[in-house]
Amino acid sequence: MKVAVLSDIHANQVAFLACVDYLKKKQSVEAIILLGDYISDCPYPQRTVELLYELKLRYPCYLVRGNREEYILDYQNNPKKDWDESSSTGSLLYTYNNLSGRELDFFRSLPITDVVQLENCEPLRICHGSPMDTRELLFSDNGKAEFYLSQIRESYLLSGHTHTQCEVHYQKKVLWNPGALGMPFGTKRKAIFSILTSKVGGWDCEWIQIPYNIEAELKQFEESGLNRMAKVYALVTRLGLQTGKNILLETVTLAKSLAKQEGVKVENLKLPEKYWEEAAHRLKIL
Repeated sequence: MKVAVLSDIHANQVAFLACVDYLKKKQSVEAIILLGDYISDCPYPQRTVELLYELKLRYPCYLVRGNREEYILDYQNNPKKDWDESSSTGSLLYTYNNLSGRELDFFRSLPITDVVQLENCEPLRICHGSPMDTRELLFSDNGKAEFYLSQIRESYLLSGHTHTQCEVHYQKKVLWNPGALGMPFGTKRKAIFSILTSKVGGWDCEWIQIPYNIEAELKQFEESGLNRMAKVYALVTRLGLQTGKNILLETVTLAKSLAKQEGVKVENLKLPEKYWEEAAHRLKIL
C-alpha cells in the first residue's frame, strides 16, 4: 500500500494542484494523510479548501488541524482581536475574510492528533506540531522528537510544522516530517511531500520534490489584494517561495529588535508597520 503524506500547504493552491496531479499520474496511492496548516500566507484560501473537499471524494483522507486553522478559529471566537491591514495581522485577516462558515466548521471538526490504522499495516500517529500542541516544533536536534517517540504507543509518528523534511529514529521508532508542500524551507521553487509504502512489519518513506508554476502563484498575491493587506509580510512570503529561505523569521527578528530599541512593547508579533518596513529596508528586500 502507498500513502501520500502532505503538510503545510499554506493556501498555495498551485503547488497543491501540482501535487494532486502528480499523485494521479505517477503514484498509485490508496490514501492521503494531511497534517494541517492548509491555509494562510498565500492567496485564495477558499480555493485550497475546495481542493481538500475534492480530494476527500477521490481518496480516503486522514486530516488533523494545524496552528493556522487554530488562529482562524480563535479569531472567530474572539472577534475583538485587533487584526487589521498590516504586516503583523493582515495576512491572517485576509484569510479569515475569505473563508465561509462551512470552512470554519470543517476546521473545527478536525482533531489535533489521530491514529491512522490501515488494513494489514502498522498504525501511524499523526499530528501537525506535536501530539500535544499544534505549535510545537519537533526538529531533529532539539530532543522533542525523541521525547514524543518515547511517549506514543505507535512505532511511527508523522509531523509537520517545521517546513523541512526530516527523519528521526529513537527506541526502534521513527518520526517522518514530509516538509511544507506549499512553503518549503531549504528547497527552491518546488512542492515537497512524502510517499509511504507499507512493508512487512512497517513502512518505508520516499521524499518527493516536484516543480510547479510558481509564477502563477506569485501573480495571485497582487490580484487577490493580499499584497495591499499585508505589505511586508506578503513580500517576505513571496521571497520565501522563490528562495526556499525563512526570510520571515529574519525580518520579524530584526523588526522586534528595532521596536525594543525604541522602548516599544511587542506582544504576539503585533508590531507597528514602520518597524516591518525598516527591517525590510535594512535587509535590502524593500
